[in-house]
Amino acid sequence: MSDRCPSLGPQAVAWMEANLVHGEGELLGRPYRLERWMKATLYRGYEYDAVSLRRFVERIVIGVGKGNAKTEFAAAIGAFEAAGPSVPTADGRGKLRDSPNVPVAAASRDQANMCFGALAAMITEGPLSPFFDVQQFEIKLKGRRGKLYRIAAEAGSQDGTLPTAFIADEVHEWTGNKKRVHTVVTNSLRKRRGVSTGGAPTTTLEVNISTAGDPANAELLLGMYEYGLRVKSGEIVDSSFLFVWFEPSDKDLDLSDPVALRVALREANPSSWAPIEDLALAWERGTIPEHVFRRYHLNQWVSDSAAFLPHGAWDACVSDQATEDALVFAFDGSFSRDATAIYGCTPDGHVFRWRVWERPPTDKEWKVPRSEVDVAVAELMHEYPDAVLHCDPAKWPSEQEEWAGKYGAERVLAFPQSNERMVPATAKFYAAVVEGELSHDGDPTLARHVGNAVTKQLGGERFTLRKKSKELKIDACIAAVMAYDRATATVEEGQVPSISFW
Repeated sequence: MSDRCPSLGPQAVAWMEANLVHGEGELLGRPYRLERWMKATLYRGYEYDAVSLRRFVERIVIGVGKGNAKTEFAAAIGAFEAAGPSVPTADGRGKLRDSPNVPVAAASRDQANMCFGALAAMITEGPLSPFFDVQQFEIKLKGRRGKLYRIAAEAGSQDGTLPTAFIADEVHEWTGNKKRVHTVVTNSLRKRRGVSTGGAPTTTLEVNISTAGDPANAELLLGMYEYGLRVKSGEIVDSSFLFVWFEPSDKDLDLSDPVALRVALREANPSSWAPIEDLALAWERGTIPEHVFRRYHLNQWVSDSAAFLPHGAWDACVSDQATEDALVFAFDGSFSRDATAIYGCTPDGHVFRWRVWERPPTDKEWKVPRSEVDVAVAELMHEYPDAVLHCDPAKWPSEQEEWAGKYGAERVLAFPQSNERMVPATAKFYAAVVEGELSHDGDPTLARHVGNAVTKQLGGERFTLRKKSKELKIDACIAAVMAYDRATATVEEGQVPSISFW
């Protein structure tokens, strides 16, 4: 949004610091104070349209290292949504929400108790105590309708409620059937959002907080993270989604480098009190396992598999080279869940994007628009009269046979993704990137898909590619590997060629 957009962020900061106190810990009962990163989140999160008075942000995802008081911060947002001036007004001061309904949730009872307990202490130990009736699992407003209440995802669904805000803690733990509770509550938010008050639709807020998880077992959070990266890169424009994620800029950080280690710890732990030196010394003394350290203190997604490319290697290959002489394209197609991609490559090894279709994260019914793919192939064949398109025929055999019939069997060739073909193609692609022989156009989708790829060992030095987790896409990477392999193929390489459809 524009810097000129009005925001209730300043009111939220002032209200929280005037009315809330710190919960359990050494600061118990002292006036609540927000860190700079928290204030920035509130300023952006409470921006609104000056004409419609509708808040822009409806979903916030916050990822930060352990020990940065993110649970207490989320509790403070819940309190503000329930009892603060969270509804925009023409005079800019904000007003109280009618009948606020704020579930405070976590994957387990213990974690839900921690978050709800922090909220209860922030209220009962401070100036707001006379205005709330605090019970074991519910906090009611006195004198008017409204409540905050605890949910443990392991306890089952929450059908029938109409929440105005939803606080979800440690989302990396919302796995298996627990994801359904999150879905049910967020669907209820959308129902409440459709209710008009004073002529304007109600704005609701979903707040998800966590540290990074295991990419193989944190599907819910990983989907949010992946969506956030796409919003951040500009692939998706979504003003309703606020992504606040603190992680090292060097994702393949060498923990043995003392300077880089401390820089990374500061990047992942933005709070002023974060014990950067103590954490660094704990690692250097060998008291914390690496996967635990990276996940909880560097907020990094930890995978058991090795990343496909060395850190920084792909970014180093960006080039603005022209593509007029492109002769080879590759097509990797899917039906609905995965992406469908067409990438081209010049004979001297410059990879570039032609078209990509990828399911929007919120559209579970989405299917690849086959008519659009057909048009894209037609445009490709027209713009590059000498181009050859190599296709994985697994899920699009009939269309590819039609293309071969329409554009010529010598221009549309099958390249099945067998190990016999993909193992040497993947190894050649890897070597070209590392040795600087490949260049690319900097396409953010391809960069993301390359980053999602990990190696799948087949014995010895042979490997192919797989996803870090089922929610992450690598189809653009696979198409790029195929395009580079075919564009740079020589008879001397003895590689398995593509085959004709006819």
